[in-house]
Amino acid sequence: MQVNISAIAKDKGASLPLDLSEPDCPFGSVESGGLGRPDVLGCEGPVRFVGQITNAGRYFYLSGKAEVVVEAVCSRCLASFPYFLQARVEREYRRSTSWVPSGRGHEREGAPGASRDGNRCTSGGAVGDRTHGAAGLGAEDDQVELLSGDVVDILPAVREELTLALPMRFLCRADCQGICPVCGTNRNERDCGCQPEPADPHLAVFSQLRAKDRPPDDSRH
Repeated sequence: MQVNISAIAKDKGASLPLDLSEPDCPFGSVESGGLGRPDVLGCEGPVRFVGQITNAGRYFYLSGKAEVVVEAVCSRCLASFPYFLQARVEREYRRSTSWVPSGRGHEREGAPGASRDGNRCTSGGAVGDRTHGAAGLGAEDDQVELLSGDVVDILPAVREELTLALPMRFLCRADCQGICPVCGTNRNERDCGCQPEPADPHLAVFSQLRAKDRPPDDSRH
């Protein structure tokens, strides 16, 4: 997902509309740089980003939405199903490392102590020093990327935001009945007729204790 910004590079306020797609699924195996989550089997189609990138003067501002259909595994019935995933993507791309964040994405040009962490810019000591400066980094600073040249690769930002948008667990539907603990049948598909397993007699004493702790039923008086 590479964007050539040369058309708006010299025109402050100009925007470039974007409608991009990426065929490779961002949720692959750990070996391929993906999540390695067993409940994420892959993607059913490409990743799509729709938005724009704007020349804001001292930086280029990317905004839009990323979406993809994930092949997910339900945490109750263990069946796979398509899950529509969408995430908001916002980033600032700056040409120089000589800046220190001062909140809300504004910078103080020429201030000492900018460092790089991959493509991410952080503040603190000399170049290459990963320690933060006295001001520290706010939430907005996580949305800043370094830019060299006129080509912006937005795929890392899209991948990151989609990953953060994944739920902790998936449900194929809110009323999913899950699988039968006796025979393993998916109870959404058919009623297996199995009876619940009898309670463990060793736990009967706990049921008796709970019954004693219940308040009396006033309806009988």
